[in-house]
Amino acid sequence: MSALPVCDPAPIRAAAIPDSWHGSSGRRGADLRVDRDAGARGVDPRQGVLALVREVAPADPRPRRRTVPDDFGPVPTSTAELPSARDWAAWLTPALLQVACGARPAPQIMRHVSRDVYDSLVRRHSRAVRTRIAARRPVRIRAVLVSHPVDGVAEVSVVVDDAARTRALALRCEGLDGRWTVTALEIGG
Repeated sequence: MSALPVCDPAPIRAAAIPDSWHGSSGRRGADLRVDRDAGARGVDPRQGVLALVREVAPADPRPRRRTVPDDFGPVPTSTAELPSARDWAAWLTPALLQVACGARPAPQIMRHVSRDVYDSLVRRHSRAVRTRIAARRPVRIRAVLVSHPVDGVAEVSVVVDDAARTRALALRCEGLDGRWTVTALEIGG
């Protein structure tokens, strides 16, 4: 058997440090490290453990901000990676109107709208159910106009006819997590 080489020939002496001592700067919880070169520098051994221990202060005393990217928030998606905003809005508009008039449960569209839009639709839905005006009528899309102010955002205007009246809807759709999400909704008269 061969002996392993010793990397650090300098002996280290250990001694108890009183709980009341928190380093020379008085900070609690200071990072203490053993100073292995204390003997080589000619430190008087009568100074005891303090000669063998040096305090390592943090580089910046201010609290650090996390530099790790937030992997749990919504990720913006480019317009090129999303389906046609026109087709998607035409597909979702009847469901939005049916939730607003109380004919469809609100959780069915939860995945496709932001939290603010969902809360607004739930209030409208509960008001329609309380007044018992919920009626499922066929919705016919008359016109869909789309503009893209920036990449990943579509502003859509939809004109619909639901057999009782003609309405206009304005939607702001943002590409988030690989799909369109309605972040603003206005339903006209």
